[in-house]
Amino acid sequence: MKKKKSAKTKTPTPEYDPKRAQNVILEKIYSEIKTINEGYSALSEKVNGMDKTLRGLDSNSFKTEMGIQAIKSQTGTIDIKTDRIEKELDTVKMAVMENSREVKANSPKIDDLNIKVDRVEKKVDTVTTGHEQRIQKLEAVR
Repeated sequence: MKKKKSAKTKTPTPEYDPKRAQNVILEKIYSEIKTINEGYSALSEKVNGMDKTLRGLDSNSFKTEMGIQAIKSQTGTIDIKTDRIEKELDTVKMAVMENSREVKANSPKIDDLNIKVDRVEKKVDTVTTGHEQRIQKLEAVR
């Protein structure tokens, strides 16, 4: 018995179909490019965020630098004033030292004057007491 050939004829499928292989490769490339593009988009967003952050930091840095300059200026002014005060203080110290020397030099003279004043007071007391007694005698006679 012979087999009859069917009306449908099968076309043999080749083991390697170049068109299909090309489509598979293109799909793979497309998938890889899509992944790269997504990564690029994520990186781009991060870079934009970092750029905004850096602009903010740059602004803060500028403000900080201006603050530092103001502090340096004030420090310079304080240094000048401190130097002036130190000079004035040195002048006051010199004057105090000079006055102390004069007081020490005059101390014996002052002691001598105190002794003389004490003598004068005693004499005045004596004279006053004598006059008081005379006045009492005169008043008694009247």
